[in-house]
Amino acid sequence: DVHKREEYFIFLTTKSTKNAKNSAALRASRSKQSVARRLQSDNLCAVNVNEAIRVGEQKLRLSGVESAELEANWLIAHVLRMPRLELFLVRERVLTEAEMALWTDLMGQRCQRIPLQHLMGSVGFLDWDIRVTRDVLIPRPETESLVRAALDCLKADSLRPGSDGSVMNGSGETGRQRHVLDFGTGSGCISIALAAGARELGIQVHALDVSEAALAVARDNANRNGVGDRISWYQGDGFAGLPRVPSTAVPGIQFDMIVSNPPYIATHELDALPDEVRLHDPRLALDGGLDGLRFYRQLAACASEWLVENGWLMAEFGDGQGEAIRSLFRSYRTWGPLQVEKDLSGRDRIFMVRSRS
Repeated sequence: DVHKREEYFIFLTTKSTKNAKNSAALRASRSKQSVARRLQSDNLCAVNVNEAIRVGEQKLRLSGVESAELEANWLIAHVLRMPRLELFLVRERVLTEAEMALWTDLMGQRCQRIPLQHLMGSVGFLDWDIRVTRDVLIPRPETESLVRAALDCLKADSLRPGSDGSVMNGSGETGRQRHVLDFGTGSGCISIALAAGARELGIQVHALDVSEAALAVARDNANRNGVGDRISWYQGDGFAGLPRVPSTAVPGIQFDMIVSNPPYIATHELDALPDEVRLHDPRLALDGGLDGLRFYRQLAACASEWLVENGWLMAEFGDGQGEAIRSLFRSYRTWGPLQVEKDLSGRDRIFMVRSRS
């Protein structure tokens, strides 16, 4: 009898476990089918914020978006006009019809690989909000490292007092306003961050770009961020766009620092870039020529003429280009030793070099 009762108990337990597993599998299957129906629909049928994020994440993932969960959160925060980190407070909130329509439209565009930053209209760069369009390169976190390094050098050079207590520039001169050039300004993110970050130093920033459309975006960004009066704008191809003293070969302005994030993708590599970059960033801001070094050659050959003695040239570069750039600058006697700095991911990303006579 004891054995029979034990066998019967085992039978009931096994049956209960199998039923539970079958029930869980059925619920999971129904949930997957429900999500699949939503994913196949052009209209996301999410009822509340939590479901919108869940369905949106899966839709983005199926479209090949890498950071699907994060971007779904960013987009719903944009729709609700609230900080992303506060979404947990409204997870059960039902979306209005207007919010649902906007969310569906944005999700459809992002699934077509239109950049998140273009859909949101702007991107954070250090402490500044930068408007972006198809006319400018979307600012990357790597460029923030370039700006931090530039600000560190500006402050270190600027705060060395002269014998009369005045502020010196990099070459040890006093009593002269200092100037910084953003070579290839694009959205203006570098110029804005430098003008704001070095405000107490009284530095005048100059921004140069070949694209008039990009300069229009940059000017607007500078005004929106309250530094438009501290930046001068120039349109032209490289240093030819800068003013010179009439009838002489002497530059009208000499800079204490030139900062640049030039195009550095080799032409043959452009077609392999992600769709968000290849189809939506301006090719002019990406194409660095046959080997990606076209603009570094221009900087190595010409930039020292536009710098005060012992002035800084600082620029961002691509993966694996460090040694070629070092060799390039070593071939000119107008440059001192070249230093290479890493970005936040630990990759060689920035070079710094001083001019010399």
